[in-house]
Amino acid sequence: MKRLVMLCGEYPVLSETFVWREVQSLNTHNVDLKVATLRNAENSAKGIAPASWVLFDKGVVPAIISSIKACILAPKSSLRTLLFVGRTSVKAKMSSKNKAKVIFQGFCSLGFSYEMRAFSPDWLHCHFAHASATYALFIARFLNIPWSFTGHANDLFQRRILLEEKLNDASGIACISHWHKDFYYNLVPNCEPKLHIIRCGVDIPEFSDSNSISNFSIISVGRLIEKKGFHILLEACIKLRDINNTITINIIGSGPEQDNLNKLATKLPENIKVNFWGALEHKDILAKLTTASLFVMPCIDDKNGDRDGIPVSMMEAMAAGVPVLAGNLPAIRELIQDDVTGWVRDATPEAFESTLREILSAKERIRTIGDNARAWVYKEFSTDINTKRLIKMIHGE
Repeated sequence: MKRLVMLCGEYPVLSETFVWREVQSLNTHNVDLKVATLRNAENSAKGIAPASWVLFDKGVVPAIISSIKACILAPKSSLRTLLFVGRTSVKAKMSSKNKAKVIFQGFCSLGFSYEMRAFSPDWLHCHFAHASATYALFIARFLNIPWSFTGHANDLFQRRILLEEKLNDASGIACISHWHKDFYYNLVPNCEPKLHIIRCGVDIPEFSDSNSISNFSIISVGRLIEKKGFHILLEACIKLRDINNTITINIIGSGPEQDNLNKLATKLPENIKVNFWGALEHKDILAKLTTASLFVMPCIDDKNGDRDGIPVSMMEAMAAGVPVLAGNLPAIRELIQDDVTGWVRDATPEAFESTLREILSAKERIRTIGDNARAWVYKEFSTDINTKRLIKMIHGE
């Protein structure tokens, strides 16, 4: 297997399980792999080995000094990269502020690249199509190696930059859904041969005892931000005042919507209780998943046009045999076949209220849907299967 560098914006981020899980899986496939990151994660996952290289580990000034040294020690590679940075920033359709930012990133990539050169990587892969992919674009030029990236959600919409240039330059593009594949193709049609379906992988538990508790429990996991639709879940449950069921809602995550959600929680009927757990370690999330009856996430397009791809927490719920009720977004429809492996509904309080009533009145369907969901995720979204797909892309297969 070729020597591989995995580049991230931050590492290892507690919530980005799909990244460090992929790193761990690549290691089990005997890949000679090292991780590079722009910054150490502020909220890092425990028990995960740190990155081998951290660009801004000691701040911006040392990174700039490192790049000046690279210009002296590797003048040809540095000049080649800087010329490419200049051409890219001049031609790109973006603001002067973003052009200056790209030039800064291009210069800082020199020292970072020089540090990696001793490892002699054959391929560079990065997660997220914004800053980390911008650095990957320039690092690959310095090292004169092929590279690839995996785009997700926010990096393709709200924080998108140089995406067309990256699609043209990359040797491979990992698409987490067919929707993403079509999205890239519509932007740059000639990149089609480089597009590969490689999902964000999840581990499949050996067994699951989900849905075994007597009281009906709902779980939802993610950052407390508008696009996740937590407010819609609570607004739907407020409408369930006339039901006889007792419902416990467990919301895991932290974010700017917390105050708004706290206010909505005070309006819930007495038979519905909500627990806000904040951000938890991955193992603690999985423990709560296995005792849940239903995973709910009413994903929406937020006011800035940002939307989810395929939330990993949804896949993890399905892998544990927990059925999912989700908002009707294009990529999510690839994960969930309505009324077969879960339920997909327009993300309105009325639609979710109606569907929750249906589910509560036909609890026997939960086990069947959960089993179907687990089987589908095992077939298409397991970490092992998608690691093998990534390796095949790198080898040009």
